[in-house]
Amino acid sequence: PEIYISLSELYRTAYTEKKDQADDVLLEGLKALPNDIYLMKSLALLYEYEQKYSLAIEWWEKIQKLTPDDSNVASVIASLKERLQK
Repeated sequence: PEIYISLSELYRTAYTEKKDQADDVLLEGLKALPNDIYLMKSLALLYEYEQKYSLAIEWWEKIQKLTPDDSNVASVIASLKERLQK
């Protein structure tokens, strides 16, 4: 998953002409590695950074299903839902 994450970061930060493709790279990675938590977290964080909170919540909820014991995920979801209500 590192190659997808690195390429996405490159697009987002340094190669700004392709900034809008940063999430596409991660989604492509998830096609190859469907339940990869690192790719999912990277995508969720990217959507948070872009203030696409609904999409971020969607991905954090998928992560929560795969890691139900991770209490941090629940607090992130709650925080994002609060942002949506503002």
